[in-house]
Amino acid sequence: MNELSAPRPGVRQKRRCPAFPATVGAPSVLVVLVCLCLTVLSVLSLIAARNELTLAERTVSETAQYYRADAAASVLLAETLDNFRQTGAAIAPEGVTLTEPEQAENPKNGRTPAFLADYSVPCGENSALCCSVRVYLDGSYDILSWKKVFSAEQTFFDDSINVWNGE
Repeated sequence: MNELSAPRPGVRQKRRCPAFPATVGAPSVLVVLVCLCLTVLSVLSLIAARNELTLAERTVSETAQYYRADAAASVLLAETLDNFRQTGAAIAPEGVTLTEPEQAENPKNGRTPAFLADYSVPCGENSALCCSVRVYLDGSYDILSWKKVFSAEQTFFDDSINVWNGE
């Protein structure tokens, strides 16, 4: 050793810094927390995307069922109108209920109603497309009601709350 590198007696030596200074710990913790937050947010985004996909698939299914029921209801209406126009009599296809209209004092628009046709077409598991049509003597018609109705007897809503009772 030379004289400069040798420790001198009575002179206080400077301590050498460790390889990893203390200031490196805080940024490392911050990076770990940021990575953890990003991971949690990405997992939540994936869960939300999966739920949106499930909802979209259910919506597509319900819409397809509605339009199938709408097409079937239109076919029933067309059959009823064709039977009336060809025979002049109200002949109901299967599933259609024909009733006599209430005799109004003043016929609407100068047209006299011939009959009312009421029918429903299943539209999914717990709903039906309910239709009501007023047919006039000249073969024209007015749609009074054409809407999707949920069946009260098949619909079950769970209103219970599962609360821990201590057992």
